[in-house]
This record gives sequence, C-alpha cells and structure tokens, in this order.
Amino acid sequence: MLEGLLPICSCCHRIRDESGSWERMESYLQSHTPVEFSHGMCPDCAREIHPDYWVGRREADEEG
Repeated sequence: MLEGLLPICSCCHRIRDESGSWERMESYLQSHTPVEFSHGMCPDCAREIHPDYWVGRREADEEG
C-alpha cells in the first residue's frame, strides 16, 4: 500500500520516484503495487478528442 506524499506533476501526471526520475503514473503504480491497468476514455475526454463521433452519438441517443 502506498503511503505519504506522492510527488506528481500537475500537468502530465508523471510521478517522481525515489531516485528523482519522472515516470508515467501507470508504470510507477505497477512497480509499487499489485494493480494492473486497462485503458479507456472517459466521456468528457472522448467528446473533446473525437467531437464528430460524439455529436453523431448524441443525436442517435436523442432519437433512440
């Protein structure tokens, strides 16, 4: 279990490890905990990154 302060970049979310190196949050957590990751995309990010897909989907949801 992780305890205490975890130094994390407020912009890219990389974590500074014990040696002072910055690594991706997923890599850090996988090497310090028994977790595994499955990546997806939340609706807010999906709408921002793929707006054309979400406009069509919203219209289909409203019709459906």
